[in-house]
Amino acid sequence: MTRATGTILVAGGGIGGLMAALALAKSGLKSLVLERAEAFTEIGAGVQLGPNATRLLAKWQVLDRLAGDLVAPDEVRVMDAPSGRTIGRIPLGLQFKERFGAPYQVVHRADLHRALFTACTQQPEITLKTGVSVSGYTQSADGVALHGVDGRVFKADALIAADGLRSVLREQMLGDGTPDFAGHTAYRALLPRDAMPADCAWNAAALWASPGGHLVHYPISGGERFNIVAITASRWRGEGWNEKATGNEVLEQFRNACPQLRSILEAGRDYRKWSLADRPPVHNWSEGRVTLLGDAAHPVLPYLAQGAAMAIEDADCIAESLEQAGGDAERAFALYEAARRPRTAQLYKASRFQGGIYHAGGIKRLIRNQIMQRQSADQWYKRVDWIYSGP
Repeated sequence: MTRATGTILVAGGGIGGLMAALALAKSGLKSLVLERAEAFTEIGAGVQLGPNATRLLAKWQVLDRLAGDLVAPDEVRVMDAPSGRTIGRIPLGLQFKERFGAPYQVVHRADLHRALFTACTQQPEITLKTGVSVSGYTQSADGVALHGVDGRVFKADALIAADGLRSVLREQMLGDGTPDFAGHTAYRALLPRDAMPADCAWNAAALWASPGGHLVHYPISGGERFNIVAITASRWRGEGWNEKATGNEVLEQFRNACPQLRSILEAGRDYRKWSLADRPPVHNWSEGRVTLLGDAAHPVLPYLAQGAAMAIEDADCIAESLEQAGGDAERAFALYEAARRPRTAQLYKASRFQGGIYHAGGIKRLIRNQIMQRQSADQWYKRVDWIYSGP
């Protein structure tokens, strides 16, 4: 039996890794978080936080830290990109909050990461260390050792690998190679509020469905900026998250869109792009006293906006499983995996299916539009109940 009474290593200082450390600390467990970069910083686009995520962030007193940065959209608004028509409006106000017991909110990823980092620095159980690139791990009767590429070795009772989509530690554990490219490229940009076309500056999580792609925008940073993410079919394969793209490159992908949507794209500056990828569900993502978390364990495509939420749920589940197992790390990781595997596998399938709906063309697009226009708020709530009422 491996009792997690000493320190638990967390490889990766992103949202999932910091959330794991915070959840462990609230359970009285010590952790050492090792981040590859030289500082705990985050880049990227906005993050949509459904009730399943905001409920847990409130539980760990993180939501209050984000009060000035969060935006609560009034609705999800779905638009047909070629025609510019509204095909769906789903209210996110009081009715939604009463239904799911927590709000739907949006935030910049960097703001969420900063709130988690600040919370971690105020926990004496958490040690944060930067500039550590990991190469692998070994286990023994005494615990687990995490090896850095520079020769340093960090020893502890257990290890949580939160090192992302291209996890080095997953490759050692499972040996399943590179993730599956989805054939889609995502482009992101941030707009000051006054640069957003006035007729699109809605307080909404807006989605424009287009044949072969879609665009999402919503206000962040307390409403001072708009987050824009456009996703299109593409053969380009990049491994970075922050590669430069031109506005013309993005506009070309939406050349058949209505003028209103194109005006949003034209307003964008300093576009960045990345290739979308996921992995099919696996039977296990734990080995003894080592387990995977978030994208390292079960990456999904972003079409249900649940990537960050799944990492947050993982972190909470690991902490609860360690309590349930009385600190026995091996048993706790088995409990965590058993609890999380069905839900994350379902989300993998549902996210891919949802992408097909957003990107439909021809007759499928027309049928989709008709169905969505007839759908009531209650019908939509029922469709997402398994996500937002979980885990």
